[in-house]
Parts: sequence; C-alpha cells; structure tokens
Amino acid sequence: MAESLRDSVCLPVCLSVAESLRDSGLRRNAVVGMGRVAERFAYRKTESRSDSATCDSSTKRGNVGWLISSVQLALASAIFYPDLVASPLALARRHLIMLKIARFAAAYLAAILLGHQVSQAALIINVNYTGDPQYAAAFSTAASTWQNLLGGFQNGLVVSTSAGSSYSNGQTVSTVFITANVEAIDGVGNVLGSAGPTAIALDAANYTLATNGLMRFDSADVAGLLSGGQWENVILHEMAHVLGFGTLWTNNGVYANNSGEFTGANATVQWQTEFGRSGTPDVELGGGVGTANGHWNEVDGGGLPTGIVDGLGRDLRDELMTGWLNPNTFISNMTVASFRDIGFTSISVVPEPSSLALACLGFGAIGYSRRRRAKN
Repeated sequence: MAESLRDSVCLPVCLSVAESLRDSGLRRNAVVGMGRVAERFAYRKTESRSDSATCDSSTKRGNVGWLISSVQLALASAIFYPDLVASPLALARRHLIMLKIARFAAAYLAAILLGHQVSQAALIINVNYTGDPQYAAAFSTAASTWQNLLGGFQNGLVVSTSAGSSYSNGQTVSTVFITANVEAIDGVGNVLGSAGPTAIALDAANYTLATNGLMRFDSADVAGLLSGGQWENVILHEMAHVLGFGTLWTNNGVYANNSGEFTGANATVQWQTEFGRSGTPDVELGGGVGTANGHWNEVDGGGLPTGIVDGLGRDLRDELMTGWLNPNTFISNMTVASFRDIGFTSISVVPEPSSLALACLGFGAIGYSRRRRAKN
C-alpha cells in the first residue's frame, strides 16, 4: 500500500518538482511552508461555518484541488529527500514536519469528506399528492423551481432528528418528503393554504433542516387559483415554508420572535443591495398568528405598495414570501439568500411572475405557515 501511495501520489509530484528544488534548504522550506499553509486552510475549512456559507461550489473545487497539490508536495518532499535527516537538527525538523503533515492530513481528510457530503446533498423535493390530477402538475413544477434555486445543503450530515423524520443519525439529508392535500379549510377567500415541517434534523454544521412536511390547500379556493394562473405561486409559497422559510428561522438563529428583523447575513446583503435598504430585512408582525413572524413585511392586508422596490421597479408587496399573495409575484434574491442562512447552498434566483394571505402557526419547535387572500 505504501508503494502504491508513493507511486500514485508522491512520485509524480516529486519528479515534477525535483529539478526546481535542487537546493536542500529550498526543499526543506517548501515542505514546512506548504505544510503550514495547507494545515491552516484545512482547519479553517472544517471549522468555519461562515466561510463555507460564502464559498460557491467552483471555489470549493478549486480549494480542494489546491489542497491536494499541497499534500502531494509535502509528502513527496518528506519521503523522497532523505538528506533531510543528515543531521540531528535535520532529524528533529523532519519529525516536526511529519507531525505537521499528520495534523493537516487529518484535517484535510475531514475537509474532503465534508466536501464530498456537501456535493452529494443535492436537494430533492418529493411531493406525495393523490388528489385531483388537474392540480398535480404544479407541484412538480414548484418542486423543480426550488430545487434549481436552492441547489442543495451546505452540510446535511444528520447528527440528531425529531420524531417522524425519514432520516437517521449518520445519513445525509437530500430528499425532503412532503405530503400535499386539497381539503376544506375556511371556505372561499381568506386562507388559501398552510404548510410547515412535520419533522426536522440537526446536521453536523448545526443547521436545523426540514426532512418531512405537510402542505394543505383550501378546496374552496383551488379551482379559482388554477384558472387565475396563481395556483403554482401558492404552492411555491407553501413549499418554501416546509423547507424552513419563516418556520425554522428561530431554530437556525436568524430570527427572534416579535423582533421584526431577520438577521441572516446573506439575506441582509440582498436587502441592502437588491432593495437599497439599510439594516436588516423587515419581518411581518401583522396579520395575526400564522402570518406574523414568518414573512417579509408589507402593508397589512397586502393591498397597498410598500414603496420598497428592487432595481426592476418591483415592489416588495409582490414578492413571493410576503404574507399576502398579489399579482405579478416574483422571487427575490433576498428570499433565495435567506435559504443560505438556514443551511442551503442557494444557487441563483429566477423571478416568477403572479392579493391573497399567508400565515405561521407554531407547534413545538416546528413552525407552520398559511397564506391568505390580499385585501384590496
């Protein structure tokens, strides 16, 4: 095995750098220098949640490639230059070097394993809907939208779960299982749907993730939503609540109930750049239980513009994740970025064109949200 390691990892690098590293001092400095840099990078990668939250997948691949090269160079230099042990001082240095190699190699392996898990934790939304077939297609379309926007999970390695979760410790969250029902809620108008996680998991990066959820839609409103072209928007909204928008904010430390301020760093950047605001994103405190503390803020009832617009002139009132549904619905960069603050990778945003209400009911540590019709 040692010969295989030498031939496949160390020897190619050794041969490529041997001629350029003729001086023994330079060789020794290369080992120590690369070891220190790689060690520092590996530990930063494994223990810094904020770094991983702001590093895109291409950067991660580049960093991993660079780290592999560093390990190869360090191992090659240590193994294939026996003159490093020509003196007691050199021997001591060699022991120090090998200790450093062992330390950062362990961190390196942890980083690679974590990176592997991240790359495997792509989001899949599995919706179980068995109702009227005419309503079914929108569930698949909405699931695809969130899968494309959110990409996957930053970590996803399960360390604990709530009762009813489809996952066990040591597994990696990828698929979120959602049951969707069309049923009687409160008649025509008012509440259009409600949704939230029914089971959660804590991952190794300390994010609380939804693993299972439930969406309910009022049978009295569905036909009108479908004919009016807003059925998919309502599903998108409720599906976001299952995934954690407004329902797992407190669990993930980005919102304190009744504070009215979302404190996630990524959404805050978009609040300031996309909408040109200062401070942190405003959270709805009106609308009662089910709407308050789980949506972006707008004028109560959703019938009037907020005056907060993005670069395309779109008012925040029409954003998908406000408490009341309005025509011309769009998904903001701020909403997508907020998912990064609660454990997703968040790839990009694709605006969705589409006054109806949304609400948040708490049960236990898991939130529950519902949407209402806007009052014009």
